[in-house]
Amino acid sequence: RLFRFHNQTEGDSYIKSHPPVYYLKASHGDQTTLPSTPYKDRAHKDSASEAQLSAKYDTHGTKSLERVGSAFRRDLKAELGKSIVPL
Repeated sequence: RLFRFHNQTEGDSYIKSHPPVYYLKASHGDQTTLPSTPYKDRAHKDSASEAQLSAKYDTHGTKSLERVGSAFRRDLKAELGKSIVPL
């Protein structure tokens, strides 16, 4: 759910009012089951290399934070305390 209230009090009041919940369901005529894919361990050639993705992860986080800051007209500083560390 994404709520856009001007303040937290309005949002809390809305949630406490127990608004109706709607569930969407879609169906189609194709009843074919999807093939199951087995788990691939870290040694598999198609597994992602976490060490190579680490720099991209930090860069993406910084850019995302900048975009959020510009949307809210704030200068948000990147404080990425979490980074990917290979196991």
